[in-house]
Amino acid sequence: MIKDFSEKSSYELTNSTKGNKSYIDKLQKAKSDQLYNIAFEILNDVANIDLFGTEKEESNTYNEDHPFKLTFENKVITAKSARKLYTKFAEAVIENPSYEAIIKKMVVEGCPTYSLIFGSEIGNYNGYPNAVRLSNGICLYNNLSRKALREKINTIAQQVGVEYEILKWG
Repeated sequence: MIKDFSEKSSYELTNSTKGNKSYIDKLQKAKSDQLYNIAFEILNDVANIDLFGTEKEESNTYNEDHPFKLTFENKVITAKSARKLYTKFAEAVIENPSYEAIIKKMVVEGCPTYSLIFGSEIGNYNGYPNAVRLSNGICLYNNLSRKALREKINTIAQQVGVEYEILKWG
């Protein structure tokens, strides 16, 4: 975990050791790797928790380190997480004046929800924000599983009548 945090995270590590180097047999190593993978899959796919803080990247250019990629209207959008790809896609749609009227009709007064994904305010769940502000008066609900994020990308595309293609999904 220390190695993963130092390589994948933007957080500053304060652990003064380099990690435990004691011997572990192959069976125990396999079991620990399996547990590690299950834990991170649950955190990422179910709880939508980005443990390594990788959602801060801003580039819209393709990068092999970005496991999520889609294209629409001659634009390529990449991200390190499904949630960030969903957010960037929604931002790109909102920036297009052709879709402004359609998006404004989709915005509900107050906080967005699972089914009404655009709202005028950021809500919260257990004290944590469950939406992100895309522009003045438009917030996007993003407390979703990976599967739901993909469905909501499709929902946005269908509502505004834009074609897209997911090229890479994790």
